[in-house]
Amino acid sequence: MARLKKMWLDSNAFTGLVPDSLSKATALLKLHLEDNGFADSIPTLALSSLSSFNVSNNDLKGVIPDSYSKFNARSFLGNKVCVVRNWVTIFVEQRPTVKVKHGMTRVGKEPFDVEITCLDRLAHPNMLPALPYRYRKEEKLLVYEFIPRGTVSYTLHGDPC
Repeated sequence: MARLKKMWLDSNAFTGLVPDSLSKATALLKLHLEDNGFADSIPTLALSSLSSFNVSNNDLKGVIPDSYSKFNARSFLGNKVCVVRNWVTIFVEQRPTVKVKHGMTRVGKEPFDVEITCLDRLAHPNMLPALPYRYRKEEKLLVYEFIPRGTVSYTLHGDPC
């Protein structure tokens, strides 16, 4: 298993725990376990070469380990995981909506944090509260509650004429 490079086990109706033995696959570059029934917590796997990872749409819960911080938030959607934001733990109980803002490489962390703080203070019946956010140099992520019947734009503006 040490020379295994790619593992795609998505949509196979697997259940139980994500095996800790995956740590032995030290050359693993891609690990896709989405759309199964894996339960409990996401194990901390010491796989430094891992470049693609997805455990979305399982029954996982708990804190997302720091070792997965380089992966996009979409890799964890559809689980009851929690994200740490500004020293506060927020549980994402239902499928959230992630808004990814690309092309914002000139926005530094401090101005971005100020904007998020301002957004947190806004309150309006047509505005969803932002849940956690993630600042990365190449992208900025905002997580919102899932809207089952449409998009934020449709909720705010209605059907276009």
